[in-house]
This record gives sequence, structure tokens and C-alpha cells, in this order.
Amino acid sequence: MQISASGFGDHQSDGSGPFEVIAFDCDGVLFDSKEANVRFYSCILEHIGRPPIQPEQQEYIHMHPVRESLRYLVGEGKGFEEAWNYVQSIDFEQFNACLRPEPGLVKLLEQAQTYYHTALATNRTVSTRQVLAHFHIEKYFDLGFGKLIAGVEVENLFDNKNSQIINPTTGRAYEYGDPTPSSYNDPLYPQLTGDISPFPYTPARYLEPRTVRLSLSLRF
Repeated sequence: MQISASGFGDHQSDGSGPFEVIAFDCDGVLFDSKEANVRFYSCILEHIGRPPIQPEQQEYIHMHPVRESLRYLVGEGKGFEEAWNYVQSIDFEQFNACLRPEPGLVKLLEQAQTYYHTALATNRTVSTRQVLAHFHIEKYFDLGFGKLIAGVEVENLFDNKNSQIINPTTGRAYEYGDPTPSSYNDPLYPQLTGDISPFPYTPARYLEPRTVRLSLSLRF
């Protein structure tokens, strides 16, 4: 993260340059947050009676939003609900000390704000302001007439059809024409008499499609 003052000065924020706003991500750009992530998720797992984060799980939780990471760690169902409810009440401040500011962070932000408007684009939500306040860098993020923090959380970025209810014959969610076990009401060979079951078209057979959540915090 070494951008010189002269490099910023090439395109001043006067409308003549190619852009006027620099938006920074938080984790992995402003801060090295791997240790904080490990402690955060280990705390959640401990609360619901699960073992702490293992080395092979660290890369995934560092690269994905909270809900996706929890599904990866505990699956769907009661474990996920219990973990997610705990996340709503957890005090994020305890993990801020584990964040490592990137070298030259403050100097970089000072230089950036000299020539551009600055903002945050991060999949953090409620913890974003806490982090900025903890490291005393809130003042370096502004947009227009106020201080703006923009949070973006994206789940299932590529809008994949991730199976949740599995057709045991194919090992994935049912699609029309797939072979089915005898317990299914197969649309190719529908039940016509007796206690007729619904066709296996429930939307719940897939996890959530692409979901984008945007949060904005404006301070004057």
C-alpha cells in the first residue's frame, strides 16, 4: 500500500480527472483482519458448543460475508439460527485489537483526502463505524457535505443455484426430467389417486439467490 503524494496529485478532484472518489474496502485493504476473523468466528462456535476455527477453514471465512461463513461452518438449521442470533448481540469491539492496520495507512488516507472524496465499500455492516472510531480514522472518510460510510454485503455473488433440498437420486436439487425416488410425486409420472403429494418444485430446494444489502451511515 504505497501510493505517493505525487501519484494522487496527477488527478485532482476538480472534475477534470477520470474519477473524483476513492472507495476503500476495509478488510484486506485498510486492515489485515485474518486474526480478528478467526477469533470472531471461534467465539461464535464456542457459544453454540462447537470446536474453534480450524486452519483449513480460515481462508473461507476471511473471504466471505458472515451469513455465508456461518453456513459453511455450521450448516443450515438450528445451529445456523443459534449462531446468527448470537451475532446480532455480540460486541465487536473485543476483536478490534486484533486488526492490523496496513503500513502507512494514515498517511495514505491523508494524501487521498487531499485530492479526492473518500468513502468505504465493505461487506461489514454494524461494526464498520466501531472499527473506524477505534483507530481514529473516521475523519478521513467524507463524501459531499457529510461523513459517509457505505456498507455492501453480497451473498451468492454469481447467483449460483446452490442446492438445499437434495433429490437423493441425483444428489442435487430437483429439476424437471430428473429421475426421482418412489416417495416423490414425479411430474413425469404424476400421482392421480390417493393422497397426492405436491410436485418437488418448492423454491426452498435452493439457497438464497444473489442478495445485495446496502447500508449507509451519514454523519454531519
